[in-house]
Amino acid sequence: MSLALYPSLVFTVVLLFATGYFIMGGFPLLILSHDTPKDARFVGKFLGVYYNCTFWPATGASISYALWGHATPATAAAAVALSAMVLKRRLGPVMDQIARQIEANHPKAIARYRKLHSATLAINVTQLLVILWSVSRVPL
Repeated sequence: MSLALYPSLVFTVVLLFATGYFIMGGFPLLILSHDTPKDARFVGKFLGVYYNCTFWPATGASISYALWGHATPATAAAAVALSAMVLKRRLGPVMDQIARQIEANHPKAIARYRKLHSATLAINVTQLLVILWSVSRVPL
């Protein structure tokens, strides 16, 4: 048995906890009207924290699974880490831009922000499913 088993399990638990926590926290935020810049900034910062809290454990899980010799969960965790990094870099500025449009009372900004918020939650659920599927491929 490889010693990489233990960090793999720890990183996976942290990753599942972070993903589940932010999904459960993100869905109720859809109730917000998003009509004030504070709402938009809060949701944007919330998602930024999520991407940071996902990137590091996903990276650790990927490395640990690779050292343990399990390519499927290593690849899936790497994909989650990469998606978290890309989403933070791409969506953060877009969400900030839309928040400024909301502040300027742009008529379609709130609808765009809600769609983007919903899309990020769908991506988060997909990340969770990928993690669960890949872990199910590890033989016990």
